[in-house]
Amino acid sequence: GPDSAFDEGGFFDEIAAMTYPEIRPFFELYVRDTRPLPLRELFARVGVGEVALECGLVAGDVLLSMDELDVTMATAQQAFTKLHTLGADEPFDLKVRRGEEEIEMTCAKKLVEKVDKHVLQFDPEATPEQLALREAWLTNLPLP
Repeated sequence: GPDSAFDEGGFFDEIAAMTYPEIRPFFELYVRDTRPLPLRELFARVGVGEVALECGLVAGDVLLSMDELDVTMATAQQAFTKLHTLGADEPFDLKVRRGEEEIEMTCAKKLVEKVDKHVLQFDPEATPEQLALREAWLTNLPLP
């Protein structure tokens, strides 16, 4: 509450104790170390796909940089703003991590007639394991 703050040194441990121990590594990687979130991998685990991206990106790629700007949770908005201001067919460079390899690619912004924002689609060919994880995710149950 407002009169009892978390101890900063043990904040992540307290949250893990109050929720699930599995959250602790997430905090270490994506909050303390500010690594880019592997969203494609996370959504793929529950059988959810997204609108396809061009430029040679594949499921599981982790975005590292855009035009020499390291992309983290702290700089993501800056990268998206830059992308938004690019003109049609104006090139930009991406660096991604694919497995253990870092790959650089040049992309160009393409104008489309309509873009549906925040559209997720269930994978009709999801595996039984993905379906079980999806059910746990959607109903806030502990992961199997």
